[in-house]
Amino acid sequence: MHEGVELHEGHEGHGDNPFVVPVSVTISILAVLVAGVTLLGHRAHTEELLLQSQATDQWAYYQAKNIRWHEMQSAADLLGALAPQGNEKAEAVREKYVKESERYAGDKEDISEKAKELEKERDLVSHRADRFDGGEALIEVGLVILLPHASHQAQGILACGCVDRSQRRSLCGHGFPAPLGS
Repeated sequence: MHEGVELHEGHEGHGDNPFVVPVSVTISILAVLVAGVTLLGHRAHTEELLLQSQATDQWAYYQAKNIRWHEMQSAADLLGALAPQGNEKAEAVREKYVKESERYAGDKEDISEKAKELEKERDLVSHRADRFDGGEALIEVGLVILLPHASHQAQGILACGCVDRSQRRSLCGHGFPAPLGS
């Protein structure tokens, strides 16, 4: 056995190809972008679920107030129909139920508005999450296009990479969150 024998590893032509470093850097940048966009997409979906949960809680609260409103209306109607005329005590209790009924009716409207606002915000966050998912997919396609070229050291790789990048920018430029209220 000879100790000084080296195996041929096939790295001879890499130093001569000027596209190896730019392609490697481009792939690295795209990999970081995929990780970042994926993280933002996951966070947006989590926020979407949280807003949906809050909206559902508001609608449950609305339903509870609605049930109480119906109970107060029923009690006031029963007292009005069954209590003898001129009974001041029955009239005072009925008036109390009517006031409570009005209060519950007002509370219901406020709760309904808040639930609708939460649903509207959830829809915006959902749209943003979908854009992040689309951007993630397009960047991954760019990686899939670049990887075979990197392994085969194609001559036109930078031109193909630039065309793909500009197409991705025009297609997924809306992946970043729009300011609220716009």
